[in-house]
Amino acid sequence: MLALTLALVGCSSSGPGSPSDPAAECRARAPAKLSVSEGGRLTFARDGDLTYEATGGAVVTVDATTVTIRAPYLSAADGEVALRLGCGQTVPIALRPLAWTSVAKWGDDVGPPGREYGAWWTDPEGAGGLVVFGGFHYYPKQFTPANDAWRFDFAKSTWSPLAGTGLPQLPGGRVAPIPGERAMLFFGGAVTGEGAVIEDTPSSLYRLDYDERSLTPTKLDVIGDAPGSYTGSLIYDSKRRRWLSVCGANLASGANCSVHAYTADGGFTPVATSKPEPKGRWGFHYAYDEVADRVIVFGGQTLKDGELEIDGETWALDLASEPAVWSRLFANGAGPMKRRNGAYALDPVGHRLFVWGGTPDGKSSIENIQVLSLDRDAEAWTELEVPSNVPARTSAFGSYDAARERILFGFGNDKAIYRDLWALDVANINPR
Repeated sequence: MLALTLALVGCSSSGPGSPSDPAAECRARAPAKLSVSEGGRLTFARDGDLTYEATGGAVVTVDATTVTIRAPYLSAADGEVALRLGCGQTVPIALRPLAWTSVAKWGDDVGPPGREYGAWWTDPEGAGGLVVFGGFHYYPKQFTPANDAWRFDFAKSTWSPLAGTGLPQLPGGRVAPIPGERAMLFFGGAVTGEGAVIEDTPSSLYRLDYDERSLTPTKLDVIGDAPGSYTGSLIYDSKRRRWLSVCGANLASGANCSVHAYTADGGFTPVATSKPEPKGRWGFHYAYDEVADRVIVFGGQTLKDGELEIDGETWALDLASEPAVWSRLFANGAGPMKRRNGAYALDPVGHRLFVWGGTPDGKSSIENIQVLSLDRDAEAWTELEVPSNVPARTSAFGSYDAARERILFGFGNDKAIYRDLWALDVANINPR
């Protein structure tokens, strides 16, 4: 455990009736408790005209009303990690290691079969849970298309099947939330034949309503120009109240990085973007960075001169501009290993993207976890070790559990077909 301390200086009397002891005044104005996961972020209200300076590897950003602390990772901390201000007061911040916890392991008789290229999401209602839907099963053979749905109850630590009629069988489709409703949009996916040959990539869109017992699909009319998308992306753009499909693969145009927006009233419309743009790709990792108003795309499978190639580039699509602007981050080649089909999830409080596993060659899985800090103009990848009891894998799933400030990982394959859930604690405790 490493202590990160906050020192408050520059306090002074503020007129008649104020304390005569500046140090006492600073103590009264100091946060009572601060805690952050290593590499995480804390944001709290600035108190008056206090000024702040970071040491020991922490980074502090101050504006007129807000103080933001970006904590270092334990391996990067250098000396006393602190925010100092001159009045001599300090408030410790607990810098907690990122901790993995086993949530569940099961056999096929008590939970969902192992799978890849499916959809899952965290259900925030009630005691909370996790929904997993479709994808490819591994039995009776790999790439067996599926449309079964299951829910994991966090309170009971048990799986139960969800009833559903007419659920789409489209492995490789993506989901995004419908705000304020217990429902998701499901877009894309592929129709496959023998040997996992993709026969069609329809431009399909479903609304999926769910509760503790059922998953109910409603097929939506697809209006406008929307390509089919296999292992692409679907993102809810909260600032413009629309959904975005970014990159993907389909039979009509192959791999692409086109962008289309969907609204319930207007259907799909193409979104103009700048050039150059990323190579077309599928099986990549992505996130909607609401803070910076952009979409992040990393890695995936691409084509070069007609040959398959695994990619390691990181791109950002800035949505505030017209047209939206693509920019390659780490253009000098810095960044994590190339890979496709890793598990990934955004930590919105810590403002960072976690990418775990995936394959660099179609034969092996990357063992450690990589984390991308999304602070604009200070983006950085950090590699962290994963405990030896957490098996490395490809084609796993990742989801952020907001109620518990943790990332859930599970499923996938490598030395085994995994039927498990792991939690990575990324919680921050903000000051009063």
